[in-house]
Amino acid sequence: MATIEHLLNGYSKPDGDSDLRESTEFSDILDGIDVLTSESNSIPEEYKKGTGTISSFFIVVISGGELRESIYLQELSKKRTFPRVKLIFVSSDRNKGGLPPKEMVEKLYDTVEFDEPTKSHKILYSSIDKIFMVSDVDHYYDDLVAVLSKHDNPNIIWIISNPCFEIWLYYAYYDYLRDEIKVLESLPQPKQSSKLKTINDTVVKGGIDPRKAFERINIATDNSKKYYKVDSNGIPELYCTNMHILGDYLLEAIGAQEFEKWLEAKQNKVKSYTKKVI
Repeated sequence: MATIEHLLNGYSKPDGDSDLRESTEFSDILDGIDVLTSESNSIPEEYKKGTGTISSFFIVVISGGELRESIYLQELSKKRTFPRVKLIFVSSDRNKGGLPPKEMVEKLYDTVEFDEPTKSHKILYSSIDKIFMVSDVDHYYDDLVAVLSKHDNPNIIWIISNPCFEIWLYYAYYDYLRDEIKVLESLPQPKQSSKLKTINDTVVKGGIDPRKAFERINIATDNSKKYYKVDSNGIPELYCTNMHILGDYLLEAIGAQEFEKWLEAKQNKVKSYTKKVI
């Protein structure tokens, strides 16, 4: 299992201008993504900023979900895909079912060192540009209300999807609510997430692939904003997510021209492959 030390090895920038480097790759579907778990909380002393500077975006994502969210974000930690961005993804151990909101907060403090100076093997808070806490509403409504009532750090942003992250994936392809999506209103909250995951397997041929949905992040951002509403407790209503906040931030970090260049290269590669097959 990759530790923070392995993932950030060679990532310090004493001169402020060296490229971000990734030291660990996985052989499965999460190849290239930094997945930090309960056993992965140490970083090397040389990463702590000191007199060096980081001329890029360093983002930490603490996620309640440990599969689709990590697959969606994998392009941001593949070697040199987007050199300006380094994203560390933190969740539960694989196949452990993710993290409830309260455990996400615990994971945050296990991963990030807020006090300086420090000798602990954690990521130094001052070295991070932004922290995103990505959670589903699912059956965690009361827990989310509780953690949000204690939240007062503007640099730590809660990203909440109702009923789950899959509504964000849906908005990558649709700017309206299809009839099969509206059925969620008639279901008890505990069943809404599983139903939406099933629906997403049918609304796009072959199902919605999080990796392909990432290519449509700008579309999802526009569609998400269109439907976004929160209730009196600040929790997104059904069919709503504020993933567009993370989406806008990532596009800013990557750079519009860089993103379009990457997208065009991927599309050209697909066209070239298709011609060869035909």
